[in-house]
Amino acid sequence: MKIKKDYNLMGNSGGVTILNGTNYPLNIYLSMGAPHHYCNCVKPKEAFTIHPGAVWYTVNAYLDFKENRMTDGKVAKGVALIAIPSVIAGVGALFTGGASLAAMGMIAGVETSVFAMTGVAVTSTLLVDAAVAGAYGTVFAGVLTGFLTNEASSDPEAIMQLAYSPDFQAEFQRNLEEFQEAANNSKLLASKKGVYCGGDHKYLKVFGGPYKEEGRDGRWKSQDLGIKTICEDLVPRETKRRKKNDPVTYWDA
Repeated sequence: MKIKKDYNLMGNSGGVTILNGTNYPLNIYLSMGAPHHYCNCVKPKEAFTIHPGAVWYTVNAYLDFKENRMTDGKVAKGVALIAIPSVIAGVGALFTGGASLAAMGMIAGVETSVFAMTGVAVTSTLLVDAAVAGAYGTVFAGVLTGFLTNEASSDPEAIMQLAYSPDFQAEFQRNLEEFQEAANNSKLLASKKGVYCGGDHKYLKVFGGPYKEEGRDGRWKSQDLGIKTICEDLVPRETKRRKKNDPVTYWDA
């Protein structure tokens, strides 16, 4: 699949594809002093492909925490909110007072999902979808995957029992706090100036972000987000390319 050929079939040329090479859902926007175009919650290993015309832009990307997503109103006002929310009042808030993981948006009613951090696929009607919960969903998915056995990974009831167990809650609390500290010490907004969207199609990759050392007891480390230019061959053929933000649509493969 050649993205440039797709555009030529539509009578277009130029444009830019921004590949999410991180473990987190990203909010991506193009700016020229102020935000002009945006796409929220671009999942890991997906891309945002846009043809905005033969104009010079700054391409920006930052971690998605749901409440910091771009909106048409923010674009109209020239505002980009990239603040990191505080850790959710302790992990107990996710499990008590009538709240549930589903209510927090951390479990999605879909048939199949892939844990963004580990690539472990789980099939059920109640699944963790990191993109639904933003960056915190990635933390949740990583911790839960560390607890799962091969037998439990396809059993919705076993997943729910595990998610509500004291051992899991304690481990999730620790990871949330460590992730928050690592995030606070990381640069979570990456920008690349001088991207010309005319001429040949451009390819960029967002990389970095807080990461966890290997192993269930691994610690979270800070790491800045970055954006670099890549060649077309480094965009995997199976990459899904976001076209529109609301409703979420993709370019045809």
